[in-house]
Amino acid sequence: MIFGLVFGSFFGGIIKLPSLIDPAEDSTLLVILSLILGGIHIFFALGIKAYMNIRDGKPKDALYDVGFWYMAVLGAIVFGLGKALPQVAPFSKGALIIMILGMIGIVATGGREEKSTGAKIGWGIYSLYGISSYLGDFVSYLRLMALVLSGSFLGLAINMIAGMLFESNVLGKIFAIVIFVVFQLFNAFLSYLSAYVHTARLTYVEMFNKFYEGGGIPFKKMIENSDYFNID
Repeated sequence: MIFGLVFGSFFGGIIKLPSLIDPAEDSTLLVILSLILGGIHIFFALGIKAYMNIRDGKPKDALYDVGFWYMAVLGAIVFGLGKALPQVAPFSKGALIIMILGMIGIVATGGREEKSTGAKIGWGIYSLYGISSYLGDFVSYLRLMALVLSGSFLGLAINMIAGMLFESNVLGKIFAIVIFVVFQLFNAFLSYLSAYVHTARLTYVEMFNKFYEGGGIPFKKMIENSDYFNID
């Protein structure tokens, strides 16, 4: 509904409103907007992790596990934008240096809990490999943008079909009303389903793995309590 207000239409253009973004013309703006919203979501999760580390008296862990990732990911984003947008190009060199320093920090500290030097280096490199997951995170937000557009254009296609039928005889008008109601409700259902599924996935899969810590009391009601066991 919020994006209906942004695009200036509801039910594929049946109800027209002043638009902020034209989805047919401003595709680049939609891509940038989805990446910005995704970045805010991801970095907010990392910020929670840094807060928890500082709260628990582990400021170095906040630097190692969050600060260096901020440097690597933000540096990579600004460096990539510098290649695509002339306005950001002057910052590309500095972003590249920050990204490299962040990557070096991740490799140097990612395996700090290991005992041998080889294991430290190996786990550090493996930790840096985790940067690929951030690429998947941002692709997920682009997928959300695509779902928004698909719902919009599907609604427009339904209206075109119903409109052509409505211009015919009485039977065509009846079919047009049925098609409009049934398929617009189905389109709305798909939108609600997407909002639920992708919100849950991004929260539990993409966001919780950055800071969530399990706790509580383990459920062991199905385990038999006994002092002796007979093994045959």
